Amino acid sequence: MAKTSETSWAETDLNGIFKAQSAKFDGNDVKGPVTVAVAVAANLEALKFGQGRSALVVLGDTDIANNQYIGNFFNRDFIMNCIDWLAGESNAI
Repeated sequence: MAKTSETSWAETDLNGIFKAQSAKFDGNDVKGPVTVAVAVAANLEALKFGQGRSALVVLGDTDIANNQYIGNFFNRDFIMNCIDWLAGESNAI
């Protein structure tokens, strides 16, 4: 559902980020684009787990729905569309 740009990377040196307040791309890091949001749906009958549909949305960070950031870059629309999809209300998207 959402990826970073090709110029981004997933930093692996957490000590550098949180203690030294620095980040730099090196051989241990994952070059972008990096997936930061995914959605999956499953037919429970096909999986022999009962009846109906199961759905899951996974976001890389909860800050997107934080009051401080909800108005930035269409975050509110994105979160509401995720909720509509999870509720089976795709026509509301």
